[in-house]
Amino acid sequence: MIREKLSKLYVNMIQKTEYYLCKKELSDILKYENFDVEDNKINETKKICIILPSMAKASGGITSILRLGTNLCKQGYDVTYTYVIGGDSSEAQEIAKFNLANYKGEFIPIEKIDRDGYDIVVATWWKTVYEAKKFKGYKMYFVQDYEPIFYDAGDRYLLAKKTYSMGFHMVSLGKWNADMIKKNCNYIGKVDYIPFPYEKTEYQFKQRDFSYLKDKKEIKLAVYVKEENKRLPVVIPLILDNLKNEFEKNGKKLEIFYFGNAMKISVKNGHELGKLSKKQLAELYQTCDFGMVASLTNVSLIPYEMVASGLPLIEFLDGSFDTYFEEGSSIMCDLSYKHLYNEMENYISSPDKISNMVNRAYNQIKDLSWEKSTKKFISIIEQERENGK
Repeated sequence: MIREKLSKLYVNMIQKTEYYLCKKELSDILKYENFDVEDNKINETKKICIILPSMAKASGGITSILRLGTNLCKQGYDVTYTYVIGGDSSEAQEIAKFNLANYKGEFIPIEKIDRDGYDIVVATWWKTVYEAKKFKGYKMYFVQDYEPIFYDAGDRYLLAKKTYSMGFHMVSLGKWNADMIKKNCNYIGKVDYIPFPYEKTEYQFKQRDFSYLKDKKEIKLAVYVKEENKRLPVVIPLILDNLKNEFEKNGKKLEIFYFGNAMKISVKNGHELGKLSKKQLAELYQTCDFGMVASLTNVSLIPYEMVASGLPLIEFLDGSFDTYFEEGSSIMCDLSYKHLYNEMENYISSPDKISNMVNRAYNQIKDLSWEKSTKKFISIIEQERENGK
């Protein structure tokens, strides 16, 4: 009886906390937003303001935005970054250097920004769309993921989905987001996409002789996991529990190296390495035999990095991987550990199949770059400017 009362009290406390957090989070949006569609017209394109949600170290999303902005600067555009949450500009610059040492562009906190001083204003997250509407200039939305899917059908889901109906010119990082918006939303505004790139200078492809795996008794697996539902932080360790047992039954050890989460998530069947530097990632990819990533929403940079390092990849059937890679580029997991074990053993016993898979995947990404994707972004905005004359 006491346990039941404590359980109910705990659940009520969680529900109330979530209610007040959500109310606080959304109150300013609903107070000031009238949900009008933007009368979006482009005149000039040189001065660009990119609105970040916050400044965070080791954030793949923030780093991608910095790469886009930096390459825009290299092409002669005047780029300013502003951020909704964060410290002063010197602190923001320090975090930016951690994420991308050679970044270009100026940082100004949002409370000090000139909202009338830019030709183009680029939102980068659903909440920043509502901030961007307070600016003058041509409104764009750099979409890195289909964000409504992050939430249960409810308050945040509705307001996130509503951002695709504001009349912004949406440019998706990769095709998958654009397809999701067109399929699931009553969207208003243009929807374009740029190729999903990676920074090839940071990872060196090495052709491996995978014949060593046939006799190896200890298989090393690098696994990207975060406390985010789209990364399967519960399902993946449970699958790997059973997979590890299956290997042990057959006289092999599966050694698992989890990385990507800042805080430990109490995984018991492997090593929790936390967030790693680029150098540490490169070393991990070179020392492991397979890599595993769950790209349930838009693909992340991690499978690209693994492929670029020559690491055989395990991905999930129920995700976006097949939007970016052709069949045969990865071992595909269908959530059955027995099926995954059989697939891995099949490849391990046929080293040429692993080499073919790795080479097939690498050939699809080897010509990608942030420079090329940024040039595509530029062609989109310059074409829009020409059309508006």
